[in-house]
Amino acid sequence: MDKKRYQLIIIITIISFFTCNYNNLIWFEETENTRNFQDTLHINYKETIINTDENISITFDSLLEDSRCPIGVVCFWEGNAKIGFIFNSQIFELNTHHSFKNDTTLLQYNISLIRVHPYPHIDSTYNAEDYSTDIYVQKVRK
Repeated sequence: MDKKRYQLIIIITIISFFTCNYNNLIWFEETENTRNFQDTLHINYKETIINTDENISITFDSLLEDSRCPIGVVCFWEGNAKIGFIFNSQIFELNTHHSFKNDTTLLQYNISLIRVHPYPHIDSTYNAEDYSTDIYVQKVRK
């Protein structure tokens, strides 16, 4: 009876650990079709995507700015959304406006910001948790 109780406690501890600490992780396995790790990824705010075969991860860490011109407003410039990411342990920022940095290369991977959702609207307000991004990640060939 003590052995079964011990096993139950271990199972509950493991389940609690994974559901509490890793509920925002997406695990994906590299397949033959994605051997070069070339993919467009959709990442929600504070979400981490991990490629276990390549031992890499990327996190949408922070919404640093969203000054894009809202739909329904006439603006003098299109504005910019600036997003903070973490690639493995390296922190970096990417922007939507073409005048600012919108791609980077880290650890042999080129990462480009494609878009930030949602696009601002005159009648809507958004919290950071409402945001997501589309990025393109490609392993740089030597």
